[in-house]
Amino acid sequence: MDKSPGILAIWNDCKPGGEVEYEAWYRGEHLRERVGLPGFVCGRRYVSIDGTTPRYFTFYETETVDVLSSPIYLARGASPTPMTTRIMQTVFQNMTRTVCRRQKKFGEMSGAVVIAARATAGLAAQIDQAWPSLCKAPHLLRAEHWVSAEPAGLAPSAEEQIRGRDNKIAGCFVAEFVDVNEATSARASIATALPGLDLGTYRLICTLEHSEIAR
Repeated sequence: MDKSPGILAIWNDCKPGGEVEYEAWYRGEHLRERVGLPGFVCGRRYVSIDGTTPRYFTFYETETVDVLSSPIYLARGASPTPMTTRIMQTVFQNMTRTVCRRQKKFGEMSGAVVIAARATAGLAAQIDQAWPSLCKAPHLLRAEHWVSAEPAGLAPSAEEQIRGRDNKIAGCFVAEFVDVNEATSARASIATALPGLDLGTYRLICTLEHSEIAR
């Protein structure tokens, strides 16, 4: 059992021309459906502002990593709605999705712009080694270090079978800033501390808290 804070980290693209349907699904159904599940804390959605691909970055925070392998959560993924099925078949592209634990956190205040640095297995240790210097990045409001906590032996969900197998990360460093200018000024120091990682700068689209969903 893993009682560490959980993170479901997702990057994906949207088929060109499908943006209206994609946003209608996320805002009108999917975000609320996921964040409303027991054990979920919040969901946050971002879009790239530097040309990074995949274009969209989303993460869900859960009370524990175990929430992301709970029977209720797995049942939801096994029974996609008609709208989810259509989006997965026709709009969703280039998916990276990984269950993570939050290993470290620095700062408390969230910002409107984030830099996310994704690590493959061979590079994940860089984040841990560089953590002290990363937390000194100029203008940094908050930083988190996530490490993969993918459950062993789980078959692909019905949603993943529809869209195709997901790519995975081994770890991620996420840094939050007030605005684009402050993120831009910090990006060089983060890139220097984490050579070889895939860096992207994203602006916040929306946030939904579990406590805000009416019962």
